[in-house]
Amino acid sequence: MMKRTQHISQDSWLFPFQNGLLLVVVVLIAGTLLPLDAALAETNLNAVYEAADAKDWDRALVLLEDALRADPRNLETRTLYARVSSWAGRYEVAVAAYEALLRDEGAQPVLQRELALVETWRGRCDRAAPQLNALLANDPENSDLLAGLATCLIATRDLQGAERTVTLLQRVEPSHEAIPGLRRSLADVRRLSLEVAADYLRDSEGYQALESSLGFGFPVGGFLRVTPWLGHGYYESRDRHAQGLKAGVRFDVSPSGPLSLRLGLGAEHYVQQATESQGEMTYGGLLAEFSATLRATSAMSFTLSALYQEAAAEWQTLAWSAETYKDMRVGLSTYWAVSPRVELSLGLSFDGYWQRQEMRRRRLSGYGSLLVDLVPT
Repeated sequence: MMKRTQHISQDSWLFPFQNGLLLVVVVLIAGTLLPLDAALAETNLNAVYEAADAKDWDRALVLLEDALRADPRNLETRTLYARVSSWAGRYEVAVAAYEALLRDEGAQPVLQRELALVETWRGRCDRAAPQLNALLANDPENSDLLAGLATCLIATRDLQGAERTVTLLQRVEPSHEAIPGLRRSLADVRRLSLEVAADYLRDSEGYQALESSLGFGFPVGGFLRVTPWLGHGYYESRDRHAQGLKAGVRFDVSPSGPLSLRLGLGAEHYVQQATESQGEMTYGGLLAEFSATLRATSAMSFTLSALYQEAAAEWQTLAWSAETYKDMRVGLSTYWAVSPRVELSLGLSFDGYWQRQEMRRRRLSGYGSLLVDLVPT
């Protein structure tokens, strides 16, 4: 049978589904579960907990719904139904169940606290924050209420308030599971960063390329970061070489969870020298990039990325654009937190290059980046 006192990791408190743990903060600490009466038989109760422990939410809720049909006014069954709904991530159902309980039973601090935390989990800090503040007025050192309030203050960009709340939480309960995640979230939304990247490719046909870029990232609002960047590229083959500049801007969306996204737009302009009769060629165009990063642990993540470029070329000896180039790269990388302020990323990308709709090359390249926080965490 599932234990009624759950151990919650630092990330699973803030991010209910991360690490595969149940969505419980203090809901199941000893003494908060109201004693169940005969309306919900102990065998059914055991089955509910076994199903929830196996993350079989559908079965757990079906068992509770059966019990509610037999006794729809039973307080204990209704309370457990609200809790299991929240563990299952069915926040709308859980909120409705808690609100009905509070209407029928009056103000009960345990139910009010659980409702406020569910509102926090589903991102409704406009509703959660007033509830959390009201509860803290009567219980100012409740660690779980403080952690919930800090989460909302970070989400609403009240970083000074969040810092004060996390500091108080650390004093009240230094080992609280939410503290590392809250500290990381605070750092993520306020840090300025310097991003240095390099992409190197060399193949057996004598083709080699080196691209590098430098970006300066800064937070804009919520969990959005903007990074203008400037890059340089150099390409060389047996009979020609090219070099030029790229510039663009990237938008990083990093909510308080394991998944973050990056979108980028940019432009490039290159000059190519060739030994053939065409002489010098200029080309340029637009590029778009997308990447999704999944944080596996506090020190490592994995990124799937895609880059699309399309350029038009013009030889000096011709009066019109003669070629169209399309370049598609798909990459997979991992990063390590070298220190709290330094991250290193290394990866591989597959590069497909088309000219006049014809696949001209398929290559594998390696790339890496270094990100340094300019604001202490």
